[in-house]
Amino acid sequence: VDLVLSYKHVIPTGEFRLPVILNVCELPPAGGIVNTGKQIVLCLMGQTLQPFEPYLHIPVADPRYYKHCEWGFERTPIGLMTPPIQYYTLANHGTSQLQYHLDLTEVEALNAASFGFDVVTCLDNTDGELDPGDEVTLRWVFNPLEAKMHTWTVPISVV
Repeated sequence: VDLVLSYKHVIPTGEFRLPVILNVCELPPAGGIVNTGKQIVLCLMGQTLQPFEPYLHIPVADPRYYKHCEWGFERTPIGLMTPPIQYYTLANHGTSQLQYHLDLTEVEALNAASFGFDVVTCLDNTDGELDPGDEVTLRWVFNPLEAKMHTWTVPISVV
């Protein structure tokens, strides 16, 4: 089954939400349409950009566990010799190149407060460029020293 949705919007720029009710129907061999009574509610969300505007897309975390604009790593046991690498992807959904910068000030403070042990490490460059439609997957290591909730902020800026 292919579903193609096309529409024109009147919002010049900004975020929008479009609720859509999809009725599931059958096409009997004799022709016509038989409504099966099943409906699916879709909430389409989007962002309208100006021409040549870069747009850094930051993935949405599971809202059951995280607040808006939060992201979390997988739970990691303490004492691992080689903790797992965890991934976070940034994408440029705009139409022009963008440069980004990750501010690791709080990560550095967390590591310093943990007796200089690298509890959190970003294995990739904190500065980069993304062409339109490109993405970068950042590799992180979370290696806790103690069983507690660790929190930190990594501001991401488009420069």
